[in-house]
Amino acid sequence: MQKNIGVRFLVVFLIAEILLLSCMALLEARYAIYPYPMRDLIETAAGETGVPAYVILSTMKVESDFKVDAVSPKGAIGLMQIMPATFAWLTENTKEYDIYNAADNILIGSRYLAYLYKKYENWDTAHAAYNAGDGAVDGWLADARYSESGVLTNIPYPETATYVRRIKSTEKIYKNLYFR
Repeated sequence: MQKNIGVRFLVVFLIAEILLLSCMALLEARYAIYPYPMRDLIETAAGETGVPAYVILSTMKVESDFKVDAVSPKGAIGLMQIMPATFAWLTENTKEYDIYNAADNILIGSRYLAYLYKKYENWDTAHAAYNAGDGAVDGWLADARYSESGVLTNIPYPETATYVRRIKSTEKIYKNLYFR
C-alpha cells in the first residue's frame, strides 16, 4: 500500500513538473512574441508626452513590428508609421528631427498619440484617428450611425476597426507582461 502512495506521489510530482515547465515555456514564448525593445527610448517618450509606455509599445508592435526602416504602402515611415506630413506638422518642419531616426520617430509618434488622446479623451478613438486620420474620425463622431454622446460606437472602415481591436488586445498583453 505504501509503495502505491509513493508511486502516486511520484506521478503527481512529475505531472506537476511537466505542467510547470510547459507554463514557463509558454510565458517565455509570449516574451519572445511581445518583446520590449528600445525600452529607454519608449520610456523617455512616455515621460515627455504622458502617453503610457504600453500604449507606445503596442502602437510600435502593431504598426511596424519594431522594424526601424518600415515603410507602408501609403508612405507611413518608421517604428510608429508616421506620415511625413504629420511628422512635419508635429516638428514644425525643423531640421532638428529625423523621421528615420528611431528616437525621433518614437517621440514624434508619441506626441501625435498624446495630441489625439487630448482631442478625443478616449484611447479607442485616439487609436482610430491614428490609423484613419482625425478628419475621418471627426466625421464619424458627427454621425449618429457611428457615435453616441461623442464616443465611437461603430467604425465604418474595416481596416481601422481591426486596427483598434489589435491595439487593444496588444495593450492588454503588454500590460500583463511588463506593467503590473
